[in-house]
Amino acid sequence: LLAAPVLGEHAPPSSQNDALSSLSRSESPWGPRKNRRRDRGRQRQGTKKASGKLKSRAPPKGSILALIADSDRESGKDSQSCAEPEFGSRESATNKMYLEELRGLMKENKLDAYIVQTADAHQSEEIRECDRRRQFISNFDGSAATCAITADKAALFTDGRYYIQAVRQLTPDWQLQKCTPASWLLTLAINHTTTAAAKAAKNLPAAASTASASSSSSSPSNSSNQGVLHYSDSDYDSGDHYPSFRSDENRNENEKSVYDDTSSSDSGDFSAAARTSRHHRKQGQAGACGTYTLSSRRSNKGSSRSSSGELRIGFDAITTSVQEFHHWQSILRNHAELVGTKCNLVDQVWAKTESRPDCIECKIVPHNPCYAGESLEYKLKAIRQLLSKNNAGSMIVTRLDELAWLFNVRGGDIPYSPTFWGYGEIGMDYARLYVKKSQLSPEAEDMLTKASVQIIDSPDISDDRIRWMKKEVSPVWLDPESANVRMFSIIGEKAAKLLPSPILDLQEVKNPAEIEGTKSAYVQDGKAMAIFFSDVEAELQRGEVLTEFKMAEKMDKLRASLPSFYEISFPTISAADSNAAMVHYVAKKDTSAAVNTSSMYLIDSGGQYSCGGTTDITRTVHFGSPTDQQKENFTLVLQAHIRVASAPLKPGNTLMYIDKIAREFLGKKGMTFDHGTSHGVGSFLNVHEGNGTSDLRPGMIMSNEPGYYAEGEFGIRIENTVLVAADEAACKGCMTLETISLVPIQLKLIDRSLLTKDDVAWVDAYHDKVRRTIGPLLEKDHPRAHEWLLKNTAHLLSSEK
Repeated sequence: LLAAPVLGEHAPPSSQNDALSSLSRSESPWGPRKNRRRDRGRQRQGTKKASGKLKSRAPPKGSILALIADSDRESGKDSQSCAEPEFGSRESATNKMYLEELRGLMKENKLDAYIVQTADAHQSEEIRECDRRRQFISNFDGSAATCAITADKAALFTDGRYYIQAVRQLTPDWQLQKCTPASWLLTLAINHTTTAAAKAAKNLPAAASTASASSSSSSPSNSSNQGVLHYSDSDYDSGDHYPSFRSDENRNENEKSVYDDTSSSDSGDFSAAARTSRHHRKQGQAGACGTYTLSSRRSNKGSSRSSSGELRIGFDAITTSVQEFHHWQSILRNHAELVGTKCNLVDQVWAKTESRPDCIECKIVPHNPCYAGESLEYKLKAIRQLLSKNNAGSMIVTRLDELAWLFNVRGGDIPYSPTFWGYGEIGMDYARLYVKKSQLSPEAEDMLTKASVQIIDSPDISDDRIRWMKKEVSPVWLDPESANVRMFSIIGEKAAKLLPSPILDLQEVKNPAEIEGTKSAYVQDGKAMAIFFSDVEAELQRGEVLTEFKMAEKMDKLRASLPSFYEISFPTISAADSNAAMVHYVAKKDTSAAVNTSSMYLIDSGGQYSCGGTTDITRTVHFGSPTDQQKENFTLVLQAHIRVASAPLKPGNTLMYIDKIAREFLGKKGMTFDHGTSHGVGSFLNVHEGNGTSDLRPGMIMSNEPGYYAEGEFGIRIENTVLVAADEAACKGCMTLETISLVPIQLKLIDRSLLTKDDVAWVDAYHDKVRRTIGPLLEKDHPRAHEWLLKNTAHLLSSEK
């Protein structure tokens, strides 16, 4: 599966495939899952070169134009293209009605603009169908986009991979913007403020604006540097709003510090009755959403400018991470007020349609201790040691894969990942799991209870409980990448400890049982792929008509027949010839290309296995006679792959170093690729694990996937999964990579004349391992696949004709 670009000097542009897949899961300890088609929902951000040439000098430092340019440069966009939006081409009266409903709610909540993002409450890579709010409101089903809606505009922001798709799927009420949403809103906010100030100076009536209507109750100017500091009693007691946060210098005598709150009635009662407190929105009030009022403005002593003319920009405080909020804040400071709503306004529109899919709720079962390798008690002890070391009193576990890993259970609520919806709370002497109790199997409940975990029958952690944590067990550790604004707002800046999650640091390094489980999964994967390629070659020789879509279905069915198969780990990417050069290509049933004996074909696929492994592998093959150019390009990609696989590693190396190795080799040949070279892989968890910034350590499992894409012709990617292993013989702390994928690399695509002796030795040794491991599994029951394996793992010199 395509790795996200590694940011840095050698970072490529962002690329990611989107695909739809249908899979009927076989019976498993988790039970069957209904057939369904899902968008992968992958969100990847990387650098992208700005188009065009500079026509003038850079704007003065600190100027408005500089702010916009900085924002666009950070996301790799061309700010000038903002002035030339494209309009959607798909007619839809229904979408127009949805927008009008949303604008009505915005007006009721005194908002001038509303941001709709792709993310869910846990910042999951895969998004449940019931959480695809951006897709519902815009009709755009690409994996990465953000929407911004105002009283008279609806804008969608995505990257170049999806421009054509967006124009086709958006209605004429929408604009496709080719800049960043932050810079677009910044321009809008500046124009809004300037217009309001001009009208005020001329003593003209203010234009009908929700910002003007709300200004009298908004927080004063010179607001908090971070937006989350203190709350007003009047706001807190209203029942309709979360605290309105202000800075110390603007706090009046009638306000008290949220950190010194002694009036809370929290008594440890978190029953359903206690959770329906006056601080929650009353049921039935369609638009009375309530807000967190968080200012995006920086403190500016001496400024007399009022906030009355500022744009009020709403966002969902539950699906927006603290890190994302601070990014928006840094761009929109001094020009707009960011308002985090307690409920998602799109949800209210969606609810009226009665078309929102039900959220999947799968059984949650224990992860077999033989495959987990470490007990829940052991993991909790390790987390508490890290809490103590970092002077934290507690932590909230927000990422779903970390939740499943820590509590040694697995579910199936999220597409392509055995995770479930919930939260965790860890203190120095207690642990809580927030989950829908009806989803827990008796075995899982018993295991958790024996480990002294309190099971709270709710997939969410209440506001009252978060306030209790702030008061009793702070500082509260929050991961800014996944903890949402709602949590941070309640806890407050002083009581929160914003640090990367300590769980990921432990989770990334696989223990011996997890390593063995992963290797076992790759043995099963290798068997399935050998059968797949041998069957496809035989079918093509018989003259059967195959398509990319049919081949993806065939691969998925072969995996589903394996003994410990749970589900695919991402939708299978099946692409022939020029389609393989489009890394965002989706093979659809009615439009997928034919595959024949003249086709160069790429397949990227993987599975989740209850034996404890998650797999991800890509192979590029030719079903006929490849051209010299195809062979040369393939061989160079193979050599880049070998350079990574053979690289000596030292303490302090990261995935950026891995990326640099592959990219520098291909760069010397005038070749590059628009995705990262490597990503972490989970242990029966997410196929993408971690953020790529951790130092490499023995026990980590990751991909090795350089590629090359000739637009309009073909695409090449060779992906194996590798294990970081200690190499103390080389030096103290040194490491090496062990390739654990077990599928042949097609020999006829290799130009032997380009290989060094070390390259040949690596390929032959790898194929010896594949033949030795997979051969016995095929010899008796799959003779054709066994013959194919022997042919495709012959030594390079002996196979040359």
